[in-house]
Amino acid sequence: MADQYLRNPNALIAGNSSGAVLISPDGSSVFLRKHTDKLFKLVELLREPHSLQQIEEELQESSSALAPLIALLEKRGIVVHGAADMIATVIPQRARTETPLCRNIVVGICGAVQAATCIPLLVTIQRILAREVDVVLTDSAENFISPNVLSYFGFRVWNDMYQATDVVNVPHIHLAAQADLVLVIPATANTIHRVASGACSDLLSLVISATRAPVVMVPTMNTAMLQFAPIRRNIAALRSSGIYVVEPGLGCEVSRGHEDEFKFCGIGLTEVNVFRGLAAIVAAHGEVTTGSASRNAVPSKVSAMQQRETGQPEAVTMKEPA
Repeated sequence: MADQYLRNPNALIAGNSSGAVLISPDGSSVFLRKHTDKLFKLVELLREPHSLQQIEEELQESSSALAPLIALLEKRGIVVHGAADMIATVIPQRARTETPLCRNIVVGICGAVQAATCIPLLVTIQRILAREVDVVLTDSAENFISPNVLSYFGFRVWNDMYQATDVVNVPHIHLAAQADLVLVIPATANTIHRVASGACSDLLSLVISATRAPVVMVPTMNTAMLQFAPIRRNIAALRSSGIYVVEPGLGCEVSRGHEDEFKFCGIGLTEVNVFRGLAAIVAAHGEVTTGSASRNAVPSKVSAMQQRETGQPEAVTMKEPA
């Protein structure tokens, strides 16, 4: 295959009638005042890979006339040049895996401000972790994320414990039985208390109480709250009941705004580590002895499904998709 050129998605280009600003992936920049019409036409064309011959034909320019501009863009890292497989390395691949980790994941979203940033993570879960994703919103979560927005992305959204349909009479039993994994992200102090105390006073806590699937909770809250003795006791109670609690990751306390520094108070699962994190938890869950008295004693439906579909033993180290 002929060499191709493509805009580097890690570079930025902005301009007006005065000129063009080129910002390289390393953060350096240059301001061009000349030949900007040709520049804008070229970078617009290179939203998709093109060979030099295709560029010449589209722009009706000779290679000698284009050479100085292309050389500058390559030097600044604005344009990458090479075979198609090399160019693909600068573009994130989001293809679905042939054998996803789970058939169905139920994701509970609680009323923390980080709920507003969860959609990219949910899309990653939908594409590489599960065939089906059901999202359960708490009442307070709807202050930060809209059920309609989630529906646009293809998620089934549940927010009412009495939300019966033609095929579902009791939502929490349906969701609990379908789930191969229940993930609560972000998990607030309120939801942690409900689950730890067995309150079963909303749809999400009902699902968690009724499921035999592994449950993973990802707390995020102010550092002072994380250190509050009753909250620490509730988190300890979750762990003792067999629920997996992910340690907080870096985040800012929004009450302090831009003045605050990063602390370990944010979401501990991100787009980068969600696959390997959940795969490792599922594999560990599959190793637990059946005779144990904890929630983990329940044979993992996820592990059983992996064994059926891949022929692998239950405790597996899964390869992270590209």
